[in-house]
Amino acid sequence: MRPTCAALFIACILSLFAFCCFADSGAIVKGTVRSGDGGPASGIPVIAYGKNMRNETVLGEAVTDSRGTYRIRYQAAHAVDLVVKAQGSNDQTLAESSVVANAGKDVTLNLTIPAQSKRLKQVPQHPSVPTRPQW
Repeated sequence: MRPTCAALFIACILSLFAFCCFADSGAIVKGTVRSGDGGPASGIPVIAYGKNMRNETVLGEAVTDSRGTYRIRYQAAHAVDLVVKAQGSNDQTLAESSVVANAGKDVTLNLTIPAQSKRLKQVPQHPSVPTRPQW
C-alpha cells in the first residue's frame, strides 16, 4: 500500500507543477490611440490579431477610454505574430500597427489615426481642353 501512496503523491506534485508552469498562457497587448492632431482618440474599437502567411485570427478586442488607452488580454498556446488595428465604422481600418513577430506576454503598441481630409481634392479641368465622350 505504501508504494501506491508514494506514486499518488508524486503524481499530484507533478500535476501541480505542470499546472503552475503551463496554466498561465495569457498575454496582454496595450497602448494608446491618438488622432492626427496628437489628442487621445476615445471610443475607438481596437482589435488584436494573430497573423500568419494566409490569414488573421482575432485574439481579442477593446474600446479606447477617454485617454485613448486600450488593454486586450488574450490566450495563446505559443508566441504569435501580433498586429493591432483601430477600426472605424463599416469595419474600416483607421490605423494599423506593424507586425510584432513572436510577441511576448506584455506588448505595448501605440497607434495614430492619420488626419482625414475634410474635402475631396478634385483635379481642375482646363476649359479649352475638350473632354472625350464616354462610349
